[in-house]
Amino acid sequence: MKINNVGMTGVNPYNLQVNKKGISRNQRSNPRIKLKFLQRQKEMQQESKMIAARQAKVDELKIQIEKEIIN
Repeated sequence: MKINNVGMTGVNPYNLQVNKKGISRNQRSNPRIKLKFLQRQKEMQQESKMIAARQAKVDELKIQIEKEIIN
């Protein structure tokens, strides 16, 4: 006697569950998450400004050292 599966064959129920969760997360946007991203983005921009300023100071010091070595 052969038993056949009844219902959805060839469909992984775990995949369906993951897809449903992904859609629900994308449909509703959480303002707290957006706020966290914006705050982090501002911090990163400030860090990049600090890095650029630091690099400028290092370049100035290198030039001063080269001038002292030459003289």
